[in-house]
Amino acid sequence: MLFAPFPTLHGPKLVLRALQEKDAAAIFELQSDSNNRQYIQGPGPKDLGESQQFIFNIQQGIQEEKWIFWALSPAPQGELIGTICIWNWNRELNVAEMGFELHPNWQKKGYMQQALDLVIPFAFAPFQQMQLKKLEAYTHQENTNAIRLLERNGFHLQRRLPSENSVILERRSQE
Repeated sequence: MLFAPFPTLHGPKLVLRALQEKDAAAIFELQSDSNNRQYIQGPGPKDLGESQQFIFNIQQGIQEEKWIFWALSPAPQGELIGTICIWNWNRELNVAEMGFELHPNWQKKGYMQQALDLVIPFAFAPFQQMQLKKLEAYTHQENTNAIRLLERNGFHLQRRLPSENSVILERRSQE
């Protein structure tokens, strides 16, 4: 299996770890939050059971090597406060999409910046499993906080999708 053992990533104040069944309530709260939902297409979970199914699906996709998905927890290993993932992986082109979400109570405190500081090198490192050439991030065109965060981390506007009110930003490896 590509991600075995699961690649736990450690920063000064953040741990990126595997999503666990015990995270269902925190996932439900995170994905039901109206502040987060305003920039995400589709419905959030209706109940805790849907969040448990979401976790099962994420774990299954990791085992099937479709994506890698981390839970963000304040160090040393606290409650889940957000998620970050690399998915929609095109292995022929070495391109994937990155997505992230953070509970509003933890936003603007440097946690997502630290998560990006850990995940971007993981995605591009030649000695890692993914060895990507390009990362893309799709976000709502009005999600200026996410757009600025991505731009500060070397992402550039690739194109606009007016029909979806979205933009795509990309970052290429340093090769």
